[in-house]
Amino acid sequence: MIESAKERRRQPRWDVAFRTAIENRFEIWGHVSARKRWPIIGSMVALALVLVWGLRRFVQGNGAVRVITATAAGLALAVTVVFASPLGSSEDELVWQPYSAELLAETKTRGTPYLLEFTADWCINCKVLERTVYKEPAVAEAVERAGMVPIQVDVTASDPEKDALLTATGGQALPFAAVFAGDGAVVARFTGLFDTDSLVEAINRTENSQP
Repeated sequence: MIESAKERRRQPRWDVAFRTAIENRFEIWGHVSARKRWPIIGSMVALALVLVWGLRRFVQGNGAVRVITATAAGLALAVTVVFASPLGSSEDELVWQPYSAELLAETKTRGTPYLLEFTADWCINCKVLERTVYKEPAVAEAVERAGMVPIQVDVTASDPEKDALLTATGGQALPFAAVFAGDGAVVARFTGLFDTDSLVEAINRTENSQP
């Protein structure tokens, strides 16, 4: 069976995703604000010290010591991942509303500006943006000032309606986001990785365009 172009676009390519994540490691770091970098750096340093200690104990120890050392190193890695990743949400972060045709139609009827983000569980760069740019307080503040509705469109599973919306919005692949003014005009489209300032500037333009 011959795959359609849409099916090839939607299917996760883990080899490509992994290579892209490695190639973008320095660009991704640039999207993390300074105030969020220090906990990550501290966690990485602590993890490095624990792993160095664990390696020495593993090489020098017997079977029981090696099991304990491996367990301790695993726990240290797990704790580092939890505390170094901004998984939690706070009151100064953007709160997404899950997409529905009714929500989008109601938003358009009210003449309210809105932000559409298309995401998927298999999209690594989508998760990077959601852990960095979209979590910046500046984004949430700009959205609140503009009276904007942030709508998240999950395309992890194939859905003809969501696929059609992505195409109609001008998207071809993930990550993709679009900022709309209250009159329905597209203010900006974002593909791939982007920074906080670009998104905030686009959101502010919807605020200025309102009567």
